[in-house]
Amino acid sequence: MKAIILAAGKGTRFASEKTKVLHCIAGKPLVLHVVEKAKMLGVQQPIVVLGYQGEAVREALQHVPGVQFAWQREQLGTGHAVLMALPLLGGDEDEVLILYGDVPCLALATLQHLRIVHETAKNTLTLLTAVLDNPKWYGRIIKDNKKQLLAIREAKDANAEELRITEINSGIMLVQSSFLRTALLHLVSKNKQGEYYLTDIVEIAVREGRQVGTVLVDDPREIQGVNSLEELEEAQGIVAQQIGEAA
Repeated sequence: MKAIILAAGKGTRFASEKTKVLHCIAGKPLVLHVVEKAKMLGVQQPIVVLGYQGEAVREALQHVPGVQFAWQREQLGTGHAVLMALPLLGGDEDEVLILYGDVPCLALATLQHLRIVHETAKNTLTLLTAVLDNPKWYGRIIKDNKKQLLAIREAKDANAEELRITEINSGIMLVQSSFLRTALLHLVSKNKQGEYYLTDIVEIAVREGRQVGTVLVDDPREIQGVNSLEELEEAQGIVAQQIGEAA
């Protein structure tokens, strides 16, 4: 299994000049927590996509064996970021885990469960989702009346009915490498952000008749991104609790 960790964003809501993935909880940068989780899962050479303050991020991870780096020079969306990592993936036989450098609270057991479901169902793509009372800006999970996954609708592009959906996309997914390579080439930026959304590969998979599925995370706090100093403090508490429970 391969892993691509997206860590190119600036984090404009942080009251800090430092890129958000280098802020620390439990004495480690956010992105290091994510890289270590991938390594614990058995990923030998996680690929970290760099952008804003990329050299500083690379320096913070230089001591971790096997980490590879790709660059996203322009901020053109998550789909574009993953596309920048493709040359480092290697063979098409691998499953690819997509992670985010600002989501440090994800439990190893959750990722293991995602992998088991993905492999058992023989899915082309499996999403990690959560149910939130207030989904806010998260992308909504669109399903049919048989609870089959159809698409992900980003909040800024969703209509009023879609915004009432409480199951949301965490951004974390397992996807077949061969499908990922071809699907990324079909992404378009016809949305309100003018970006290439990685989430659009779900609709591509459904349109091609591929097997897709979702895994609902037990504790939604695990998939929270850290986008402000307040959320950083909250993540600090979650990680401290996880460390205490594991001790």
